[in-house]
Amino acid sequence: MRDRAKSLGFPDVLALANAHPGIPFGQLFRYLRQPESRDAPIAYAQFQAVYFEEAEQRGLLRDAIADTLVRRLRQHLRGGWNQGRRVRERKAEVRGGWELPPSRVSELGPIADRIWDTVNELNPPDDWCPEDFNDPIIQEAFARVWPSGTPPPKLAPSPRPNPNFTPTRQSRPKPKDRQKVPLPEDLVAFLGEVRTMIERGDEETTIQSDDLLQCERAYGGVTEEGGDYFSFTYFPDDSKRNKWHFTLHRSDIEMIADEALTEISLWACQTPGCGCKFHSKDETCFYCDYEDVEDGR
Repeated sequence: MRDRAKSLGFPDVLALANAHPGIPFGQLFRYLRQPESRDAPIAYAQFQAVYFEEAEQRGLLRDAIADTLVRRLRQHLRGGWNQGRRVRERKAEVRGGWELPPSRVSELGPIADRIWDTVNELNPPDDWCPEDFNDPIIQEAFARVWPSGTPPPKLAPSPRPNPNFTPTRQSRPKPKDRQKVPLPEDLVAFLGEVRTMIERGDEETTIQSDDLLQCERAYGGVTEEGGDYFSFTYFPDDSKRNKWHFTLHRSDIEMIADEALTEISLWACQTPGCGCKFHSKDETCFYCDYEDVEDGR
């Protein structure tokens, strides 16, 4: 891993990351893999682990965790804290995808929850999106929870069961309709690129992830290491409530790329005005299948 960074002109993985502030980890990983040979593959989880390991060895773990938060903010909220469509959902994606040291998630997760809550309490401007972890709002949020120069505070786990949702939301799934959905041209083009990557054996198509494969309106990844099924999220337009979640076998991707398959079956919300669609009737819609309740009841 470190030899790979050196071949790109950096002394180690941390230096490579620091030279590319704000770039999502998935993109950094693809950059690191450029000189990769078939005999020496590297894994995305390994990349993350080495990044945090090097930061901790230099006494910079706190900064590294702040840095990964900024990278997620710039990936999902580049237009601003309260700008654009699907703001609430994109904020949930930031918190849910915020990378932490894999071996210390149980310890650092509650700290991340508290920092995230503090960022919200600071009420950033609508157009706020930090350039790097030296941003005043990021620094203030961390200072209130984890002051500079101190070890990580010992905090109890957050009482909320899922960081993607507020404590006052409970699942109330509603019936969904099965529909045949024509595949838009941009989605077909993206899946054609994915097919090419699969045929080349690109590691992005073999490492389990939900966002290593990306284009302007879609992202996804293979559902398990070395597997044949790929899960995707696609945004047909900029409307707030129009998002597709679906899973395809690699053979389906090949057929779509060859234009032998032009539509797929999805389960659609019945709520008027909601365009969200899902692979399974049992999946939940962020907008329609949760209700606000008092005191968590």
